[in-house]
Amino acid sequence: MGHTLRRILIVEDDPLTSLDLEATMEEHGHEVAGACASIAEAAPLVEDGIDAAVLDIDVLDGKTFGLARRLRERGLP
Repeated sequence: MGHTLRRILIVEDDPLTSLDLEATMEEHGHEVAGACASIAEAAPLVEDGIDAAVLDIDVLDGKTFGLARRLRERGLP
């Protein structure tokens, strides 16, 4: 079965975890649209044609629940 390239947004404030997630996504044939440590950094990318996101709940500038709601409203996992 064919594999579809997805643009993935990573929101994770731990640098090692972020790097690990980025490597994992790329190993599975996805493009990392951004690896952000804060909501402020990630928010513009949510509107920038991503296909999915991996969100840490508690990042540098707060909780990512608002980002998760925006992603859900757009039908994005």
